[in-house]
Amino acid sequence: MKLEELIKLTHSILDQDRLTAFEELFEYNSPLVESAFIKALGDSDELVRCTAVEYIGEHNVKAVLKQLYGLLEDEDEDVRNYTKISLAQLNSIELLEWIYSNFGKLNDNEKLYCNVASYLLNSDSSIASVTKFLMNSDYHLRCSVANLLSEFSKEPDVEKVLSDLNRALETETTRAAKSSIEKAIVSLSE
Repeated sequence: MKLEELIKLTHSILDQDRLTAFEELFEYNSPLVESAFIKALGDSDELVRCTAVEYIGEHNVKAVLKQLYGLLEDEDEDVRNYTKISLAQLNSIELLEWIYSNFGKLNDNEKLYCNVASYLLNSDSSIASVTKFLMNSDYHLRCSVANLLSEFSKEPDVEKVLSDLNRALETETTRAAKSSIEKAIVSLSE
């Protein structure tokens, strides 16, 4: 599909059409595409907002920092969590202040994303603040940890992360978390 057609599809009344268009546009880097993603931060569909937030972080679109901070209060937890990662990718140190002010009010999943964001910002948060969630009682969270570790672990920490993942794999009882941990191990071992 051509760029113009994809941009037009971002205005569809169907959530799935808009999401598909934004997923196709993700690798494009132009002012027109950037503008479409910025507009999508206010989309009615949470998956479109998540995709927009990811694009903003990965493509270093700093012009929307204020708008991203507003999304830390989004009704959807995934949008809030991806926003934390994007703000960290944009090196927004102010995020640390927000984390310190709000950490006690957050659930474990949100705390996990705060710890990943703090780690990415090179704050006093170490990779151990993330890997500790491999022992959380919620297997969904353990899956998330493994996926986040495979994507965001920094080179000096890979050996420790692999050690923690292997230790977690020995005690993991759920198929889903085992699979996520195994994939993370393979990804970080490459």
